[in-house]
Amino acid sequence: MIIAKAMIIQPTYGSSDQEIINNRNLVINHMNSLHDNVKYDVINTVFSRDLSTIEHIRKQGVEHFAIYYLGKFLEDLSKCSTICFCSGWENFKVFQIIHSIAIDHNLEVIYSDI
Repeated sequence: MIIAKAMIIQPTYGSSDQEIINNRNLVINHMNSLHDNVKYDVINTVFSRDLSTIEHIRKQGVEHFAIYYLGKFLEDLSKCSTICFCSGWENFKVFQIIHSIAIDHNLEVIYSDI
């Protein structure tokens, strides 16, 4: 059995925390059903939406949250060999950039309708 480190790109706008977790679990199950000899170890890329976290980020001088989170995603992506893009990813510039980088660096790219 091969263990592959992976991350999920999941648009979360308008979703509750529970919906995010439920959908994420569905995606992980989908990913793990794709290959008989590969199990995906999915890293946690669900960033806190807690207001105290947002205030903490602002206090660090961050002016552009999308760029801040792009950096976080890229740091996590550097640890992975696989990335899964969930439905709606193409509607967000940050996710389009991550997609281009994943393709350019020959990561395994999986697409999910979830």
